[in-house]
Amino acid sequence: MSGGSALEPLLLTVEEAGAALRLSKGTVKKLIRSGELDSVKIGASRRIPADDLAAYVKQLQRRAADASDHEDTDLSAA
Repeated sequence: MSGGSALEPLLLTVEEAGAALRLSKGTVKKLIRSGELDSVKIGASRRIPADDLAAYVKQLQRRAADASDHEDTDLSAA
């Protein structure tokens, strides 16, 4: 590899995903078990695709925006 640029990882460990989200390993595992966060299994290892981690964050942002829109509607109706 030339140019000195490092490849961004395509797959993250549970620990790396937790660090990226500022969540504990246990919380990331709960998100995986609940189906909120996608993961893949390679042998005995569990990995979270970087794209799925980004999609999870976007989903959280959409939920927050939707909740904010509903709050604004509720407040204007009062």
